[in-house]
Amino acid sequence: MTGTSKLKDPRTCRIFFSSPFGGMEEEREELTRKYFPQIHHLCNSRGIQFVAVDMRWGITSEAAENAQTVSICLRELDRCDIFVGFYGQRYGWHGIDNKNIQRNIDNAVGRYPWLEDFRDRSVTELEFVHGHLNNPGALPACICFRDKSYDEERASILETSGDDKGAKRYQSEGDEASRRLASLRDRIHDTRDKTLAVHMDYLNPKEGAKHMFTAIWEHLNNVMLTRDGDEAESERLLELADHHAFMASRQALYIGGDHYFQQLNTVLSSDITEKVVLVAEAGQGKSSLLANWVSQAQDSDPTAIIAYHFIGSSKDSSTKTNILKRLTTEITEALPEKKQESSESKTDDTTKSTDSEGKKPAVEDTGKNKGQGDQGEVTLEDTDQDSKGRVESSKEKEDGSKDKADTNNNSEDNKKKSEKSKDVREMMTLLMGELDRARTEGRVVVIVIDGLDKIEETFGKIAKPVSWLPDKIPDNVKIVVSVLDTEPGIIEELVTARKYRKITLGGLQLEDRTQLCEKTLKESGKELSKQQLQRIVDKDQTENALFLKIIIAELSVFGSFRKLDEKIDDLLTSNSIRDLCVKVLERLESDYNTAEQPDLVQEVLKLLQVSHEGLTETELKEILDLSPHVWSPLYFALEQYVVVQSGLISFAFSELGKAVAERYLNLTEDRSASAKCLISYFDKKRKAFDISPTPAKSLLRRPAMELSWLQKQIDDKDGLTTTLSDLLMFHFLVGKNEYELFELWKSTGHTFTDIADMYVKSFDKALVEVYCLEKDSLIEPKDRSKTPGQRLLFLLENVRFFMDMASCIEGSIRTLKRITQLLENLEGKWKEESQRLELLAEHQYYLACSDCDSGNYKRGEELHKKVMKYWRTGVQSGEIDKKLGEERMAWCYNGLGLTHYYQKQYIEGEMMFRDSLAIHEKHKNICSAADCWTNIGLIKLGLKKPKEAIKIFEEALRLYEEHYFDSVPHSIGNVYTNLALAYRRDNQLDQAEEFYQKSLELKINAVGSEHPIIATAYMNLGTLYMFRKNYLKVQQFTEKALHIYKINQLHGDHRSYWQCKENMANCLLKQNKIEEAEPYFWDVFDVQIRLGFLADCLPYVHHTISEHYINSDQFDKADRILTALSHCKERRRAKTFLLLDILDQKHPRSDVNPRPREETLEYGMELFPRNEDLFEQQVRVHHVARGDLEGLEEFLTARGAEAEIYEQVVDWCEEEGKPGIAAEVIDRALHKFPDNQMLIGKSVSVWCSVKQFEKALPLVQQLDSEGVHSDEVRLNCARTLHQCSENEAAYQWLKKLLTSIGSLSDEMKQEVEALKEKMDAEAKL
Repeated sequence: MTGTSKLKDPRTCRIFFSSPFGGMEEEREELTRKYFPQIHHLCNSRGIQFVAVDMRWGITSEAAENAQTVSICLRELDRCDIFVGFYGQRYGWHGIDNKNIQRNIDNAVGRYPWLEDFRDRSVTELEFVHGHLNNPGALPACICFRDKSYDEERASILETSGDDKGAKRYQSEGDEASRRLASLRDRIHDTRDKTLAVHMDYLNPKEGAKHMFTAIWEHLNNVMLTRDGDEAESERLLELADHHAFMASRQALYIGGDHYFQQLNTVLSSDITEKVVLVAEAGQGKSSLLANWVSQAQDSDPTAIIAYHFIGSSKDSSTKTNILKRLTTEITEALPEKKQESSESKTDDTTKSTDSEGKKPAVEDTGKNKGQGDQGEVTLEDTDQDSKGRVESSKEKEDGSKDKADTNNNSEDNKKKSEKSKDVREMMTLLMGELDRARTEGRVVVIVIDGLDKIEETFGKIAKPVSWLPDKIPDNVKIVVSVLDTEPGIIEELVTARKYRKITLGGLQLEDRTQLCEKTLKESGKELSKQQLQRIVDKDQTENALFLKIIIAELSVFGSFRKLDEKIDDLLTSNSIRDLCVKVLERLESDYNTAEQPDLVQEVLKLLQVSHEGLTETELKEILDLSPHVWSPLYFALEQYVVVQSGLISFAFSELGKAVAERYLNLTEDRSASAKCLISYFDKKRKAFDISPTPAKSLLRRPAMELSWLQKQIDDKDGLTTTLSDLLMFHFLVGKNEYELFELWKSTGHTFTDIADMYVKSFDKALVEVYCLEKDSLIEPKDRSKTPGQRLLFLLENVRFFMDMASCIEGSIRTLKRITQLLENLEGKWKEESQRLELLAEHQYYLACSDCDSGNYKRGEELHKKVMKYWRTGVQSGEIDKKLGEERMAWCYNGLGLTHYYQKQYIEGEMMFRDSLAIHEKHKNICSAADCWTNIGLIKLGLKKPKEAIKIFEEALRLYEEHYFDSVPHSIGNVYTNLALAYRRDNQLDQAEEFYQKSLELKINAVGSEHPIIATAYMNLGTLYMFRKNYLKVQQFTEKALHIYKINQLHGDHRSYWQCKENMANCLLKQNKIEEAEPYFWDVFDVQIRLGFLADCLPYVHHTISEHYINSDQFDKADRILTALSHCKERRRAKTFLLLDILDQKHPRSDVNPRPREETLEYGMELFPRNEDLFEQQVRVHHVARGDLEGLEEFLTARGAEAEIYEQVVDWCEEEGKPGIAAEVIDRALHKFPDNQMLIGKSVSVWCSVKQFEKALPLVQQLDSEGVHSDEVRLNCARTLHQCSENEAAYQWLKKLLTSIGSLSDEMKQEVEALKEKMDAEAKL
């Protein structure tokens, strides 16, 4: 067996199936129906996508017309990993005299010169030659020939039935075709030892398909899909392949880098440490420069270790740990000896910090004793958890406002971040170790990192821009990095602080542009005249390499020489890359939209644009039902405009995506339709997963990542809820980034308590399903020694982790109760009872913390003491590791300390905190010790000792900064808050504001503007600005704080809470989210009425909600709100009375129960006599609509209405469908203002509208045509004169309209033109 053992694309297995068009349908059907599903399953189990490439499913008329069939087939074959060929007796499409075939070969021979000698062969033989015979053994191949007797029998049957056309599919085209097929058989037979298998005479299609499948299956199982036993090495090679592919895409035809190469070569040749940063604007080619230089450097100095990393080249390439890990691994690979403990020995899922500083989301069947090597569960050291430690300070004397302190309870969130900092630190240490080892080996190491601007920051932390990048390095090490010029912070740090040499990439010089054009066009067999070339390079925008490359690419595929100048001119009208992209889209539509699929280009590009991560070829083809012959030409045309990372196709540059969005997705419904198309596809994938055994995360990723973001994008709250509440989707998303999951859930509008209930119900349902399936032997668990509950427990642990991160106390409690119930029920069913007990104690501790957070101090204290007793007894008996047990006891001490602190039992609380501190200092748990110092500082504040508190907080801050060396997490922000609080208590307001602002900025950048941990910062800044009377900022901070109140489900009658809640209702109403605002509003309104502070309400909120209820016929609700507001002197507004009147019009009150005068429109007009809305309501509803002309006149006279008011009233009459009243009003107005040209013109329009032209005529004659500026009046004057046979005068009015016809509305333009045509026709008569 021969052939490569590597996939060309490490994540995709492509198999090319070749046969003639006719006579082989049964083999294809058997393969597709019976064997492809098995190959799909095998590939999926290895995290690989299977693609069957069969170019015989029909050729588009466009492909045939353009003679691209041969080219497309051979290019697709170039991408494939296995060649499978099968033949009957029919030779296939061929002919030296066939013009179509010869055109096909003409179009392909440039890329495949060998075709020149095979012009007389069939297309199928050309595939056999390219897939195998040209280089036997280079590509794994299985080739089968069907026994002649089968074809003869089938042909005979068809001829007997009268189907001569069908019979020909099984017959040779003639003697020449038979000879060529025989020759092909002989050549295949002669090279059979270079194939996977050759079968010369299989009996029937089923046997042939089985032969093919067997050969494929064995090669995939035994060679192509096997891993070398070292999974980490396999992952390394996969990522290396992504980097190689990225480099290859950037290396082609690079021009203009010699000057920069020389500067970079000095780095390589230098005897000292060199550090260089390349800075460029987007599109200037920094990635291309580095890709080419890396290759040159590897060739010029083979002894140097060139460790390169192109950020963004693979799905995981943008994380700091991945960058450090990959660089370390590549350096290790290049050195003669490898470390015994590789940098990859630590896994994300099972290795936890032994100092209890990091708990990540749980993984399935971690199985280890969580009290020993697998810890990191929530501990009592991290006392910076805002929701778990936020308390109110004592009441301030100045204004009675309250500020709040940040306590530090044991937060999984902070420990997780702590572990990530530790991961980065450890990876830096390993990298430095390998750099030192390289120095002792006498090897130069060049580290190349492209795209520092693409670093993916861990949400929930503020990273110091390049703190993870080693600074003090051995003199054998050189570092070259690149960054966009839009990142001044990174550039400043590197150039100023770290003394990097800065190389700024400028635009392409004229000579470089010329050379790039000539060289690129030559590759495609094209050449421009000197004049054409000069026109292109003289365009200023071609200094940008990307701009120029797009122009060249478009010219390379342009086929009409006669129209070349016109094409160049068209391209050069573009003044930006986005403009050029529009031209590209137009060309793609023209070239690749087909009669059968007229919107092919649009549909493909729309899906790529709306997708979250991009789409694979298979996904696109399945979603749009594209055959290979439709997809392949478009894919090859798109190759230079897209990137493929880990199999996912996405746009190579953002400008193309923006052009696609503007051209195809400009309307909301278009974007929604494309998103729904993807949602439907991925939702089917989601539903196909089984909860047990849990699918690999590589399989879950696509539906999880696409569905959630797409549903959020189109505001599909129900669909998003379904996706997020799916435990498998949740399992992936919480492990990837719990903060993103938090934001997704928030967009659904569900409370986190409800979310917790959803997850618990989903868990219980899954538990029952798995139990029943296993009982009926429908599924086989991986480990029979573990119950379904034990195996699925990790899902509930993740829910609890998520609720803790979201600071949803009630959600945490409900989840924890279910977890502890499950663990208690598993007594006697767990293989290792000690493990179950430790897990139970761990979750009881979490439950105790949550009880205290919810104010149930008694139950929380009892549970803390129970857990403390378990750990203490275990340590004393030797059943529990001493270090582990002591650390868990420290957690409990801290929890008990907080319980005392909440109850203002400061002396007892300080004793507990100091006991916890002693243990953490003993075991050198720096972060945990800092948490304890923070809580001790809060005790000092409670004891009214702010100066002592300041010193303690400063010590906590020092420890945090030492621990979180590469970032500034929100725990440091908590210390800032508490320092600010201490300074304010010490009446040092300027210092307080400085730390409040630092805390707020840090926390917003760390976890987003709406995360619970910033509640204290918002409320305290509000308090500080209240002192300084900056009420706008107070309102801003208070509005934002509502999110935190909501998540914590704060209850009670605290005035600031209800004010915040009303502000949230206001915010939602501004966004027209009325249904979301309603529950907030009614909570607030009920309290406002009950406590009597309606005077502090926001009238806008009450009015908007009332208006909604009126429009939706919920009259009683509207009446209740507006009636209350109308009696509140401080907050009633004109709109209050307007809405009351609108309510009464829609829902009249009975004569028995009339509305009190104090709630009427009349009374409102007395309070707000100049209000235009009330005036309009009185006129339109109470007079015009009722036909009350006399009352209207009396009302207008009483108000001393001027001419403009009468004109407005006339408009209202017409809008109300009362032309008669309009005419009376305008007539009376003219009696009052007889010379008013505006009223005369209005009167003309009114009489015209009722076709009383004879009344309009004298008015027209009173108008000064030069003084009339209304197009409507001009037109009505012309109509009147025409109707009254005054055509000459009518023409004069029309003339004025015709001179400005371009500015007229379409409707008026049509009316003017119609009148003119009519008058012209009459004139001829």
